[in-house]
Amino acid sequence: MSEDYQRLELPSFDGLLENYDKWESKWAAFAEVEGLSDALGDSLDHNMPKSSVSMTGKDATGKQQATAAVKRNKKAMDYLALAFDTMKLILLVTKAKSEE
Repeated sequence: MSEDYQRLELPSFDGLLENYDKWESKWAAFAEVEGLSDALGDSLDHNMPKSSVSMTGKDATGKQQATAAVKRNKKAMDYLALAFDTMKLILLVTKAKSEE
């Protein structure tokens, strides 16, 4: 985390539609500060492998970049699960995870 920022509190979402826009803005700021903004959203990290199988055959640098992208993605998914206040929302994150 950058030293320029004061530690942010993880924004939580209660599942209510009227609170989503505010939560989404806070989540985007939190993800940026934590270095996770490329792990989620429309502009996904280009180093993220399509599957663990696609990591074989890469050079050492490519494997390091892919491993770092996977770690960022896992961290982002973990934070996202922690951000949700209801079990229904947490289950959505759990269902979105895959071996790939």
